[in-house]
Amino acid sequence: MKREQPAITARQIAFRLLQEHDRSGEFLSQLITAPEYSGIPPQEKRLAVDMAETTLRRVYTVDRLLRQVMTRKQSETHPALWQILRLGVTQLFFMENIPEHAAIHETVELARFIDKPHITKLINGVLRNLQRMQAGRISYQANISNTAGFALVNPEQPETTLEPMRLLPVNETQAWLLNQDLFPRPDLAASRVSTMATYLAETLSLPDWLVKDWMTEPSIDPLDSFARARRRGLVFLDDPRLTLRVNPLKSTRDDYLTTLQQATIEAIAGDEPQAIRLIKNVSLADLPGYKDGVFSVQDETAQKVARLCDPKPHMHVLDLCAAPGSKTTHIAELMKDTGVIVACDIKPARLVRVRENATRQGFKSIQTQLIDRTSSQLAGRKFDRILIDAPCSNTGVLHKRPEVRGRLTPEDIRELSDLQADLLHRMLSHLKPGGKLIYSTCSLERDENDQLISSLLSSSSNYHLEHREQTEPTSHNDGGFVAVISER
Repeated sequence: MKREQPAITARQIAFRLLQEHDRSGEFLSQLITAPEYSGIPPQEKRLAVDMAETTLRRVYTVDRLLRQVMTRKQSETHPALWQILRLGVTQLFFMENIPEHAAIHETVELARFIDKPHITKLINGVLRNLQRMQAGRISYQANISNTAGFALVNPEQPETTLEPMRLLPVNETQAWLLNQDLFPRPDLAASRVSTMATYLAETLSLPDWLVKDWMTEPSIDPLDSFARARRRGLVFLDDPRLTLRVNPLKSTRDDYLTTLQQATIEAIAGDEPQAIRLIKNVSLADLPGYKDGVFSVQDETAQKVARLCDPKPHMHVLDLCAAPGSKTTHIAELMKDTGVIVACDIKPARLVRVRENATRQGFKSIQTQLIDRTSSQLAGRKFDRILIDAPCSNTGVLHKRPEVRGRLTPEDIRELSDLQADLLHRMLSHLKPGGKLIYSTCSLERDENDQLISSLLSSSSNYHLEHREQTEPTSHNDGGFVAVISER
């Protein structure tokens, strides 16, 4: 009789997802939809994705911990072994709902899953050594000032200063206290950007070059730039909370808040007129009215873009990089589903998502248009509003795109900036007299935002800037940039 194969575990799925991500570069949310995972219980899939996302979100810190106890460099270690160790460290330090004994035992078992039982002792030894580094999980708070510099204290013992080299932040208020130095001392007094940037990069799991870029912005005091970079990094450690955008053609925000309250779902009104913030994330299937198009999931920073677009009924609007269609449908809402919205993308599969969103919400004004990279399919067409929600580095949404941390490079920023500049210059020719072009990104980088817009305006006297705004990431909104340009 053929033996029944044991069910695949969440850790095995997480391992596979990470390996496939390293190979293909695909987002985890796409990889988990593969047919091989279709029969996996939803709870196991959620845990697997959570493990994999947390591993990528904390990858630089995880690797720093491993370097502390490994005798071999990462480049000298089999990639599969290093991946297994990453998963184990993630569970030990950053997933408090997983008991330590289960984290270690199940991680060791992954060696057998990949038919390498001879490495079980090594995995167990590494994880046990890291476990012994933990002196306890404590509350902490940071004090940053011109007089004190950067100090970490336990709020229960505020007179006692904590050593930053031995404190591993879990989030803004909780940290692991270690029994040995792990991180460099951030020397603010000497304004040593390199050391401070390395400290933030290792503790908050960010690319070192990116933190240095954030900290060397002209006209910003080194202490202020350190504090800002640290705030960004802390926001990006946490799982993002869902924000909804109520469709005003089907409900009001107050009415839908009442509906949520009746369904015992905690929520509050956001800052944007149509925004509702969920206190705790829930499945979309558990939210009343989703299939009927009563709301969409959209961050408040993104909601701001369509509002600043200021579309009027019966206008002709171009949404150049439309997928998945959140801003497209928001524009349709503000235009009361009149006029014409041309939603474009270079990939047919992405336009399918736009059509699905438009259909779910019942919009008739949205037309999809497949274009190539020259956008020649739009030749001769003019629009009252043009939205360029440009391809970007995603550095304002690193909490939502943990995959970006490990693969983004300075060269990517330069290439994206060139692409964004090309899109801006080409689309201006499609603007009607009196029209407006709205440029937005979910990036925090100057090269993709302020500098790009300034360069465009300095090269042409025919256009002027009506509005420019960069939003810093917080616990309830993404980081991003938006600019509104019109003819003089």
